[in-house]
Amino acid sequence: MEDSSVPTNHTVRLPFIVLPMMLFWIGVLCAQPAVSLVGPESIELGQVQWGTYRREVSIANTGNRPLVIVAITSREATARIDRDTIAPGDTAVLRMSLDVEPGRLWAVVAVETNDPQCRFVNIRITARAFEPVLVEWLESRGSSYVNEAMQRPVRLTNKTTEPLTLVPDLNDSYCTNGSFALDLRAPITIYPNEETIVMAECVPSRVGPGHCILYLAVRELPIPPIRLDIYYRADERPFHRP
Repeated sequence: MEDSSVPTNHTVRLPFIVLPMMLFWIGVLCAQPAVSLVGPESIELGQVQWGTYRREVSIANTGNRPLVIVAITSREATARIDRDTIAPGDTAVLRMSLDVEPGRLWAVVAVETNDPQCRFVNIRITARAFEPVLVEWLESRGSSYVNEAMQRPVRLTNKTTEPLTLVPDLNDSYCTNGSFALDLRAPITIYPNEETIVMAECVPSRVGPGHCILYLAVRELPIPPIRLDIYYRADERPFHRP
């Protein structure tokens, strides 16, 4: 009779078969991608001029499965990544472009991934833009007589670091009472930190208040035209008997 206390070869080898299979399936079940942002989550551009600004950050996969970029969305900026799938231990470059306009502006770029622990990565961009041309009316209000020209001087200062060319945009300019004109017959160039004085002219056609809106386009910048507002009142010229 055999001694049952002596283990058979099958009993001895069983743990060596089951343990690797358990470790294999544990590794399969636990393997997952992990997204990591290489760089700041908030980018501050500071006080800048009008224009388009570009920044880059890197997206890394610190997990052990491929990281898939599902979508990249932003209402205020445009963004592109150089690859849609990032291998474990690898990175991809996210390039962002933002059009800055006057005032304080912010944008959020959202990156959606297949990371079950962190579906979204958000990058926030903020900037403060100043007016490229400073408008200073020397006289913006006044009175005149019907059918007589009224001139108002305005000083324009270039606040940028590049020369700017100003062009009259008469298509969108208008006057509620009469006609208007500018002594700016041809484009003029204002150099950085320099100024020029332009005469704006209105000719009222009837008695009463008037409002003229004149526009100057800036060739070098993709910005709306500079708006010049003139307010006035027109009266009948007093009649003098001979």
